[in-house]
Amino acid sequence: MIISASRRTDIPAFYAPWFFNRLQEGYLLVPNPFDPRTLSRISLGRDVVDCIVFWTKNPAPMLPRLGELSGYNYYFQYTLNPYGADLEKHLPPLEKRIETFKRLSDKVGRDRVVWRYDPILTNAACDVDFHCEAFARIAHALRDHTTTCMLGFIDHYRHVRGVLGALGIGPLQRDEIQRMAVSFRRTVASTPIALKTCTAKVDLRHLGIPAGMCIDRGLVERIAGYPIAAKKDANQRHICNCVESIDIGTYESCLNGCVYCYARPTHSYLNLSPGLDFETQIIAKHNIGEVLRAELARPGHVPRTLNIGSATDCYQPVERELKLTRSLIEVMQQARHPFSLITKSSGVERDLDLLAPLAAQRLAAVYVTITTLDPVLARRMEPRAAAPHRRLRTIRALADAGVPVGVSVAPQIPFITEDMEQVLEAAHEAGARSAFYTVLRLPWELDSLFREWLSVHYPQRAARVMARVQDLHDLSDAQRGAGKTYDSDFVTRMKGSGLWADLLRQRFAAACRRLGLNREREGLDLTQFRPGLLRGQSSLF
Repeated sequence: MIISASRRTDIPAFYAPWFFNRLQEGYLLVPNPFDPRTLSRISLGRDVVDCIVFWTKNPAPMLPRLGELSGYNYYFQYTLNPYGADLEKHLPPLEKRIETFKRLSDKVGRDRVVWRYDPILTNAACDVDFHCEAFARIAHALRDHTTTCMLGFIDHYRHVRGVLGALGIGPLQRDEIQRMAVSFRRTVASTPIALKTCTAKVDLRHLGIPAGMCIDRGLVERIAGYPIAAKKDANQRHICNCVESIDIGTYESCLNGCVYCYARPTHSYLNLSPGLDFETQIIAKHNIGEVLRAELARPGHVPRTLNIGSATDCYQPVERELKLTRSLIEVMQQARHPFSLITKSSGVERDLDLLAPLAAQRLAAVYVTITTLDPVLARRMEPRAAAPHRRLRTIRALADAGVPVGVSVAPQIPFITEDMEQVLEAAHEAGARSAFYTVLRLPWELDSLFREWLSVHYPQRAARVMARVQDLHDLSDAQRGAGKTYDSDFVTRMKGSGLWADLLRQRFAAACRRLGLNREREGLDLTQFRPGLLRGQSSLF
């Protein structure tokens, strides 16, 4: 048995601790990407695993633990592309990744580290000349550290065409491929590096570049030292030459954020609206500042951290004129009462003059909701909220001002919002130091509205999404049969329950541990509360 780890997600870069934990346990559970309710138990015993093929763009986290692979046969498919952060996010600089490649090769042998120059794409910034120069530079650096380079060419999958088009990336022309292939072949002519193409889709045999196999039976047999009874993988495209393997990744969980990735889902999100009235008829509580003042001034008031904006955004566009949220902050500033804000709006930056001093006294914290980094998806889900990149700028502005800021990745919608780890990493880079999430809840009229929204935007996956929402709330067969999609139980409704809720919880916890994000809300100081200040009395009382 050959283990592929993994075409679907970069396990060496992001989940190395998980992988080694599973090796120690001797097995893992893999969901079927087309029917995730179906789990397969895969043995990782040395007596049944013929070879492990690692797919990665950054194996650095795995290098210190390679000794734990003793007794296993394995090799790496290591992608080194020269693109910038607009195409391949969250990667170390190319020169650093080249050095990692060399270190890996020195540890395991150059025959066991395959260089992938994949996918090759062109736009105004990355034209044919760019690729010819970049390939030559990388090949020169790796000439003593690999024996094989796999060439892959961009596929314009339907669900990423819009994003590719926005970056000026079109289908490769035959003459472009020809010119690059000739240049690449000339570059490696004086090196031990053999060129192959990934899949038979692009035929370069007339240039002496054969179609290769990423899951390569010949290479596996050389590493293992015995023949492998493996057929062509029927689960891959007909143009793929790979032999059969078991992929242990999850289809939606890659943190690289590559704009061209075939596994990138198109995301969606509902703005938790029961209809157009909710979106267009804004009810403003004009006297809310006075009401809060009266409540905090009551002799019997017991201070507890208050939260502003958990139901509806406290920075509606009309806040620019009404300044109701600002009036609440001013009241709590005067009373020294701790509070937090949660928002999807950059409007919170207006109130930094109040928030920063309060934060310095441990009296204020802010949480910014980012459900996805995909701007198209975000606009579809939250048509009038700030764009994801703008919310990240808000996190940075808050953090730079000394305000404790966290990120909310809520709600999690199965098969729609599946870039949770990406959001967490981007938020952490922007300055967030805590995080939390909730799962999708569908009370009352929202159930039918969400179904309607799914039928418009994602009709082919609508049934699958709704089935997984039911899974997240661990509904019984009887409840499902009655059409119930949501469990309102106070204890479980926020995070869900059952197997799939547990898996989501594990994903979130693993990402937070890796990034050093606190999963608890910011601890604020309740002892400073002075209700007497609201009654015009001295702070001594």
